[in-house]
Amino acid sequence: MVDPFRGLLKAVYQLIEKEQYFILHAPRQTGKTTNMIQLAQQLNQAGVYIALYVNIEAGQAIRNDVAAVNRTIINEFRIMAKIYLPLEYRPSAQCLEAGMAAH
Repeated sequence: MVDPFRGLLKAVYQLIEKEQYFILHAPRQTGKTTNMIQLAQQLNQAGVYIALYVNIEAGQAIRNDVAAVNRTIINEFRIMAKIYLPLEYRPSAQCLEAGMAAH
Protein backbone atom coordinates (compact mmCIF):
# COMPACT_ATOMS: atom_id res chain seq x y z
CA MET A 1 0.00 0.00 0.00
CA VAL A 2 1.27 3.46 -0.87
CA ASP A 3 1.21 6.00 1.96
CA PRO A 4 -0.67 9.02 0.53
CA PHE A 5 0.89 11.27 3.18
CA ARG A 6 4.51 10.23 2.65
CA GLY A 7 6.51 13.45 2.74
CA LEU A 8 3.51 15.50 3.80
CA LEU A 9 4.65 16.21 7.34
CA LYS A 10 7.89 17.74 6.10
CA ALA A 11 5.99 20.00 3.68
CA VAL A 12 3.50 21.03 6.37
CA TYR A 13 6.32 21.73 8.82
CA GLN A 14 7.89 24.05 6.24
CA LEU A 15 4.59 25.92 5.92
CA ILE A 16 4.40 26.27 9.69
CA GLU A 17 7.95 27.62 9.83
CA LYS A 18 6.92 30.23 7.23
CA GLU A 19 3.81 31.04 9.32
CA GLN A 20 1.52 29.98 6.50
CA TYR A 21 -1.85 28.30 6.77
CA PHE A 22 -2.69 24.99 5.20
CA ILE A 23 -5.76 22.85 4.61
CA LEU A 24 -5.56 19.10 4.67
CA HIS A 25 -8.31 17.65 2.50
CA ALA A 26 -8.48 13.97 1.66
CA PRO A 27 -11.02 11.13 1.59
CA ARG A 28 -12.18 9.41 4.77
CA GLN A 29 -9.91 6.86 6.40
CA THR A 30 -6.71 8.01 4.67
CA GLY A 31 -4.76 9.03 7.79
CA LYS A 32 -5.49 12.76 8.13
CA THR A 33 -6.13 12.66 11.87
CA THR A 34 -3.28 10.26 12.56
CA ASN A 35 -0.84 12.42 10.64
CA MET A 36 -1.98 15.67 12.26
CA ILE A 37 -1.69 14.19 15.75
CA GLN A 38 1.77 12.88 14.85
CA LEU A 39 2.76 16.31 13.54
CA ALA A 40 1.52 18.02 16.70
CA GLN A 41 3.50 15.58 18.84
CA GLN A 42 6.65 16.18 16.79
CA LEU A 43 6.24 19.95 17.03
CA ASN A 44 5.78 19.74 20.80
CA GLN A 45 8.77 17.44 21.22
CA ALA A 46 10.98 19.84 19.26
CA GLY A 47 10.15 22.52 21.82
CA VAL A 48 9.71 25.34 19.31
CA TYR A 49 5.92 25.27 19.03
CA ILE A 50 2.99 24.23 21.18
CA ALA A 51 0.64 22.31 18.90
CA LEU A 52 -2.70 20.65 19.53
CA TYR A 53 -5.01 18.78 17.16
CA VAL A 54 -8.67 19.55 17.83
CA ASN A 55 -11.50 18.11 15.76
CA ILE A 56 -14.38 20.59 15.57
CA GLU A 57 -16.77 18.32 13.66
CA ALA A 58 -18.80 17.79 16.83
CA GLY A 59 -20.18 21.30 16.39
CA GLN A 60 -21.64 20.55 12.98
CA ALA A 61 -24.73 18.83 14.37
CA ILE A 62 -25.65 21.99 16.32
CA ARG A 63 -24.39 24.54 13.80
CA ASN A 64 -27.48 26.73 14.14
CA ASP A 65 -26.72 27.40 17.81
CA VAL A 66 -23.48 29.37 17.79
CA ALA A 67 -23.16 29.46 21.58
CA ALA A 68 -23.57 25.67 21.79
CA VAL A 69 -21.04 25.18 18.98
CA ASN A 70 -18.53 27.36 20.80
CA ARG A 71 -19.05 25.47 24.07
CA THR A 72 -18.60 22.17 22.23
CA ILE A 73 -15.38 23.30 20.55
CA ILE A 74 -13.97 24.66 23.82
CA ASN A 75 -14.81 21.37 25.49
CA GLU A 76 -13.06 19.44 22.69
CA PHE A 77 -10.06 21.72 23.16
CA ARG A 78 -10.04 21.00 26.90
CA ILE A 79 -10.25 17.24 26.36
CA MET A 80 -7.51 17.12 23.73
CA ALA A 81 -5.23 19.40 25.75
CA LYS A 82 -5.60 17.09 28.73
CA ILE A 83 -4.72 14.06 26.60
CA TYR A 84 -1.91 15.46 24.47
CA LEU A 85 -0.28 18.46 26.18
CA PRO A 86 2.08 18.46 29.13
CA LEU A 87 0.58 20.16 32.17
CA GLU A 88 2.65 23.33 31.70
CA TYR A 89 1.15 23.88 28.23
CA ARG A 90 -2.49 23.26 29.05
CA PRO A 91 -4.82 26.25 29.21
CA SER A 92 -5.89 27.19 32.70
CA ALA A 93 -9.37 26.36 33.95
CA GLN A 94 -10.02 30.11 34.12
CA CYS A 95 -9.14 30.48 30.45
CA LEU A 96 -11.51 27.72 29.41
CA GLU A 97 -14.27 28.99 31.71
CA ALA A 98 -13.90 32.48 30.26
CA GLY A 99 -14.29 31.03 26.79
CA MET A 100 -17.43 29.20 27.84
CA ALA A 101 -18.90 32.25 29.58
CA ALA A 102 -18.20 34.56 26.63
CA HIS A 103 -20.81 32.79 24.56
